This record gives sequence, structure tokens and C-alpha cells, in this order.
Amino acid sequence: MDFITKCVFVLARVRAWVRKIEYAIGEQSPADHQGEKVSGGQDLPRDAVHAVISFDEETIRAAESESNRQYRTQNSIKKATWGAVIAASVYAFISLFVWWQMVKQNRIAEAQLRQSLESFRVDERAWIEIEPIKPVLKNPASSGFGALFTYNIYPKNVGKTGAFDIIAKAIRGAPMSDLSLGDNADEIGRYQNMLSSNSAGMPEVLVSRRVPKTLGPGMVSISPFDIYGQEPQVFKNGSVYQFLVGRIDYTDAFRVKHWMTFCFFISDASGNIQYCQEGNDKDRNPELPPN
Repeated sequence: MDFITKCVFVLARVRAWVRKIEYAIGEQSPADHQGEKVSGGQDLPRDAVHAVISFDEETIRAAESESNRQYRTQNSIKKATWGAVIAASVYAFISLFVWWQMVKQNRIAEAQLRQSLESFRVDERAWIEIEPIKPVLKNPASSGFGALFTYNIYPKNVGKTGAFDIIAKAIRGAPMSDLSLGDNADEIGRYQNMLSSNSAGMPEVLVSRRVPKTLGPGMVSISPFDIYGQEPQVFKNGSVYQFLVGRIDYTDAFRVKHWMTFCFFISDASGNIQYCQEGNDKDRNPELPPN
């Protein structure tokens, strides 16, 4: 028997007790006193009568007995009334406590249901990744210029439901810096946030014309979007690298917006790339709206 069932059982017992008290009160009533009826048409004597009334011992004992009985009756009614008040108070308190427990359990059940639904949607929603990127030589190195490579980026939906409204963006003309840029979360984030907000003055490649707007579960875009980059430039005081920075936005089957970002740098003369320390992330948007 769970807690609420026990409380309901106790309430039923208290309610039965209150009804017994009410029945006892109804049974207890003051004794009826009947006096002699005087005929309405009878004339009362006009002369004053002086009389001394005395009662015998039996009448006195009967009067005392009647007085004691009335006192006991009134005392019983008083006790029964107080008992009913206490019982009603207990009944109200237990009812309030049971209601509070039910509200508490409903909230717990709602939280568990929300958590289960959130987990279900996270497990079932679309997840956009990108296929491994391989460099394709576009222009070989020449005097004063390093080799130029093309990087074909293929978005892929690794989730269990479709991805919609896909928009992929990347910086036009890869940023150049030493390796400290890839370690700088604020600077990489600035580039990627500009891609998100379509900020004026930021050169960007809108690749949605080539990448399909929708990808089903397990599907890879048949058309890539291309990013160009050059091999590192070596100077006396160090090397300068080009960074491939981009972002992909999409909507899942539950109409929740998501995004993923990427950041690579071209690490050698063969055009191989490595991940930046910062800038490769995914959103943490809740699958359910807040309460």
C-alpha cells in the first residue's frame, strides 16, 4: 500500500468517526418537561393566595437526579462538539497533506516525462557532421607562391531523422595567422559568430546553393562546398598558416534549430589539415521549450 492509499484509508476512518459523533449528538437531547396545561378560558382567582410549597424527599431526589442528568447531557454534548471540531480539523489537515503529496508526485511525474521525452528526441533527432576532408591540389607551388589546395566538405546526417533548412557557410579567403589563432576560442568564435549573424563586412561563402537543403538519416550531400587554402608560408621568424573556418545550421524533425562549427589549419606542403584546438563544437539547444 503506497503513501497516498494509506492517507485515503485514514481519511475514511476519520470521516466515519465524525459521523458517529454527529449521531451521538443527535441522540442526546434534553429531557422534555411537561407542565400542566391551564385552560385558556378558566378564570384565575382574584384573591391573593399565600402558600408554602414543600417537597418530600423523593421529589427532591428526582429533581436532583434530573438536574444531574441534564448536566451530564450538556457535558456530553460539549465534549462531542469539541470532538467533532478536532476530527474535522484532522480531516482537513490530512486532506491538505494528501493534496500536497499528489501535487508533488504529479510534478515528479511531469519532470520524469519531460526528461524521457527530451532523451527520446536527442536520440532520434538529426545530427550533422562532415565527412573526412582530403586536400585536392589545385595549383602547384611556384616562385613566391605556395601550393593551393581545394577542400571538398560534404555534410552528412548521422542522426535517425531528417535534417532541414541546411545552410553551410565558410570564410572566403582563409584567415592567415600563426598557430595561436587556433588556440584562441574568442577569435575563432568571432569569425563563426559573424557567419551566424551575416554581419556586414565579413567575406563569406554561402554554400546553400550547392549543398541540399534537406538530408535524410544517414545521407551524405552529393555536392560538396569547396574551401580553398594554401600551404604554410615559412619565414625567418616563424610560419604562417591558413585556417579553414565554417559553420552549418539546420533544423531537426522536431523543429528545433541546431548548428555545428568547424576549424582546421593547413599543416604542411602536402595540404594536410589538422583540427584547431578551438572552434569545433555543437549546439546544446534543448529539445523541449522551457516551462
